[in-house]
Amino acid sequence: MLLGLVLAGLVLSFALPVREYVRQRGEITALQAEKDQREARVAELEQRLGQWKDPAFISTQARQRLQYVMPGEVGYVVLDPQEAPAPIVRDQVSAAAVEGTPWYSTLWRSVEAADTVQPVPPVAPKQGVRPAAPKASTPKSSTSAPSSGG
Repeated sequence: MLLGLVLAGLVLSFALPVREYVRQRGEITALQAEKDQREARVAELEQRLGQWKDPAFISTQARQRLQYVMPGEVGYVVLDPQEAPAPIVRDQVSAAAVEGTPWYSTLWRSVEAADTVQPVPPVAPKQGVRPAAPKASTPKSSTSAPSSGG
């Protein structure tokens, strides 16, 4: 009986440190995994920093993100007819201004109108029709009419 009590006391005295040891080992493993993730992130950021030191990469990014073109090149922007902006309805805004409503009401109506998206049907090109040539501008005479003194 005495031997059983001694063994129970020894088991209880070792249980707490063993449990603490297992908990700390789990915490160490979690911290090691977090450290590995952060080191991988640092390596990725250093690699990206190295890319930004390359002039060719910077040129490519400027072309893609800012739509820059090199001298002598022609830049084109292709618009998707499905994503065309809604046409501005000037009649509603000007009608509100004529009614004598306060300016802030007109402003708020224009903000609400700009927020609404109205579908625009795609325009199919007509066959056999060529775009008109640009008109030649003629210089206007710079003679001024005599003003009446008053």
